[in-house]
Amino acid sequence: YEAQLTVKNLNTEAEAAGSYAVTLFANGDSVAAAQTADIAAGAEQTFDLAYTPHAAGLVKVYAQLKNLTDGYTLATDTVDVTVAEEKAVSELVIGAESSKEGNEVFYLNYADNAQGGLCDFIYTPEMLTQFGLKAGDKIAGVSFTGVPSSTKTVKQLHQTLAYGLVDADSYVAGEGLDALTTVTLIDGDDVDFTDGGEFVTNATLPEALVWDGTSAIRFYTYVKSDAGNYVNVKYPVDANYSTANYKSGTGSSWSSKYTPVVTFSIQKEPTAITGVVTSGDAAVADATVTLTSDDVIYSGKTDAEGAYDVPVIQTDKTYTLTVSAEGYEPYTEEGVSLADSVVRNITLKKTTATVAGTVVYRDAPVAGATVSLTSGELSYTATTTDEGVYSVADIKAGVAYEVKVEADKFNTYADSVFVETDTTLAAIELSKPDVKVYGQVKWGDTPLEGVLVEYTTVDNVKDSVFTDAEGRYAFADLKADSTYAICAVDTTGEFYLSDTVSVNTDVDAGHDFALAIKPITVTIDKTGYATFSYKRALNFADVPDLKAYAVTGVTEGVADLSQVAEAPAGTGLLLQAAEGTYTLTPVETAAAVEGNLLVATDEAAFTVSADSVGKAWTLTTDEYNTYFTSVEGAVVPQGAAYLQYESAEPAIFLSGEAAGIQGVSTAAKGAVDYTKPVYNLAGQQVGKSYKGVVIQNGKKVIVK
Repeated sequence: YEAQLTVKNLNTEAEAAGSYAVTLFANGDSVAAAQTADIAAGAEQTFDLAYTPHAAGLVKVYAQLKNLTDGYTLATDTVDVTVAEEKAVSELVIGAESSKEGNEVFYLNYADNAQGGLCDFIYTPEMLTQFGLKAGDKIAGVSFTGVPSSTKTVKQLHQTLAYGLVDADSYVAGEGLDALTTVTLIDGDDVDFTDGGEFVTNATLPEALVWDGTSAIRFYTYVKSDAGNYVNVKYPVDANYSTANYKSGTGSSWSSKYTPVVTFSIQKEPTAITGVVTSGDAAVADATVTLTSDDVIYSGKTDAEGAYDVPVIQTDKTYTLTVSAEGYEPYTEEGVSLADSVVRNITLKKTTATVAGTVVYRDAPVAGATVSLTSGELSYTATTTDEGVYSVADIKAGVAYEVKVEADKFNTYADSVFVETDTTLAAIELSKPDVKVYGQVKWGDTPLEGVLVEYTTVDNVKDSVFTDAEGRYAFADLKADSTYAICAVDTTGEFYLSDTVSVNTDVDAGHDFALAIKPITVTIDKTGYATFSYKRALNFADVPDLKAYAVTGVTEGVADLSQVAEAPAGTGLLLQAAEGTYTLTPVETAAAVEGNLLVATDEAAFTVSADSVGKAWTLTTDEYNTYFTSVEGAVVPQGAAYLQYESAEPAIFLSGEAAGIQGVSTAAKGAVDYTKPVYNLAGQQVGKSYKGVVIQNGKKVIVK
């Protein structure tokens, strides 16, 4: 579109260039500006303005001059401009000029006739084919160029052109006009003609004429000057064809002429650029796809699937392709040729994106977890909902981020992701820190060392540890929220097995075990005596038929016995009871036994060595009595006791009522008859000088 604006400076001073602006507006937008110049006082200045519309339809256009100092503005009236839709056309000349003759196309020489001048001519299929017209071609316009023979103005000129397809064999000039479509070219305007110049008639057909390949193309023209003017105009003709006719409007017959040369505007099918605009795996809808070549612009929009199709009519140009969409970086490609249709699938990079997903633990949502994405100085966070859902929006796209998820009682999750477009990550599975289960195993208040504590999982995975000196145990690196069946086992058999507890926790947890001790049994043989010791304290109050004694001294070869109701662990004792088995329940503590000469063998057996003879005494029983002897090689089994006392006596007897000793007395004068055999406890015959226990007539006598 071109326009001129003429401005007169009514001021007394010149208007300097650059002090004002001249602008062309279309639909309220500035579309063109003119170069300014100095305007002298009282002088006029004409400005040329032009712009290329880029869409068909009605455009409201006006020009404006604005003083840039004080803002004073002058504007023209608004003009409605109808912009026709662009059509793709090419020119095809039908006919080869042989000469120029008058009255061939428009009978302007008879424009002064009361009925005007008429021409009726056709182009046969043979002629059309010869000059390159093809079946299916669409004729959008025709053009005829003539040369006037004089210079004049023909006033109030009317000029029309009718067109259509006809059968060449049945064509008769002047007949069948109702089948033609008429276009008004000039409607009462004054038209200037210049001798030797060009008179060009361009006719745009309102509806393209599609040639079928077999019919002739017919034109019927009419000219008339209401002012009675005429002019002679000669047109190029092809003397090889004589299919033209002319006559005056009042004439009765048609005269034949050569066929005039015509230029057809052939409507071409436009090429197109098509494709799909995506970002990642997602379609980009409503993206603007634009082709630009200087002031020629074609554009289109993508649909919901990201597809676009932009037709291009001016296919002889090279274009710059741009694709833009809100939230995406623009795409640009130079040097795109549309001589043929092309396909361009475009991938846009988002300027921002959203990363979303869920955070779970064992398929259950984790609420309140903090999800962060960081890259250098960029940092974005979001918090999961009750459903474990998070969405980190408006983050910079095209960046590799470190993803971190933090939640109370959970291990920190870390990964990386490159964010190019909106992304939904796979569910983030959190884990919890390994936990420790610990505790103490006791018997009452007594910590128990060496107790086996073991666990078993639901998958039958097992592990075990022994308690330390303080009775403590610990299992580390257990999986949180997993079930462990834990129990305490005394491998010595001294204590009963604990109850099994089920532990399922997500934090370190403690559990103590209290073991119950098993009773022990003591066997007394037919002698009624036994030495005894045990690693635990004992209380004899609940077993009155079983008496316990300590040896607190030795008087003249006889052990001094002291009954005790209880004894601490590792105490040597002399037990006395009727033959049988007795049950004792160990206790945690007992009062110490003072001055006890019995040494416990609760930890290991004891053997009387040669060096120990006369110092270590073992309990011995014969058919008469029970007493202590010190004989090399004698063995005291574990769990018994021996008497630790230094003496040269052959034996140390038990004393007191508890001893139950009979037939043993202290020798008085004449008590031993040395005229008869006397034996020591070893069975050796002894004389008067022997001191100690002797045997005569089956009786034991202590000789001092």
